Amino acid sequence: MKTRKAKTETAIFIMAVLFIGIIASSCVTPHQIEEVRADIAQLSYDNQETQTMIRRVDSLMVNLDRENKKFRNDVSYTTEELQRQIALLLENYNEMMTLLTKVSAQGKVTHVIRSSPGADEQTSDTIVTGQITMPAKPQIDCQNAYDEAFILVRQGEYEKSISEFEKFLAECKGHPSAENAHYWIGECYYSLGKFVDAIDWFQTMIDSFKGSANSGRALYKLGRCHQELGKMDKARKAFKQVVDDYPQTLEAEQSKERLKDIG
Repeated sequence: MKTRKAKTETAIFIMAVLFIGIIASSCVTPHQIEEVRADIAQLSYDNQETQTMIRRVDSLMVNLDRENKKFRNDVSYTTEELQRQIALLLENYNEMMTLLTKVSAQGKVTHVIRSSPGADEQTSDTIVTGQITMPAKPQIDCQNAYDEAFILVRQGEYEKSISEFEKFLAECKGHPSAENAHYWIGECYYSLGKFVDAIDWFQTMIDSFKGSANSGRALYKLGRCHQELGKMDKARKAFKQVVDDYPQTLEAEQSKERLKDIG
């Protein structure tokens, strides 16, 4: 487009020089002068049309670039959201397996039956143990506190979830789910865009629970937080550590893709 514009301007210049030369020679007719003027006018019009077309193309390219960036951001957000949902499903599965293991070790099944619409009137929840039905005691234990905080994560109530997990950690020190609570607090802060706070919790989990199954996930999210904050060196270091220390995992594959993006 720029070459065409330059050629058009050159043609106008040449025509103008010829027009002046013709007039100066006094060897032309009025008709010839009018023809030259018409040619110059046409070239000027063509030049204006060309410039307009160039501006339209430039605008189109800018819009395409903007749309491309938006598309990449949308895909990145969708991928992150999908990863978060997968993590939630895995967490739910792990919690269920832990519960089943405990129940299996006790050799009995314990669950809570709540009254449903249309059922016989019940004045309280009921716990069924084996074949014996007993009234439930109105108390809140550590596992219930954790479960309620985790449900808030699944509902997207991140601020409330953080508060409940922190209460759980304060009251239930040494509980088997304390490690997961650290991770999910980090996830909540990450979802809220509070990456500095998320880094603190992910790093605390990594340092406090070495060799944990969640360490690879936490380390990957640590890298993502640094990437969001523009700290590419720290992000690169975290992603490389995931690839080296946790190969053959989903987080390792994700880290490889991130390393390609940041170079």
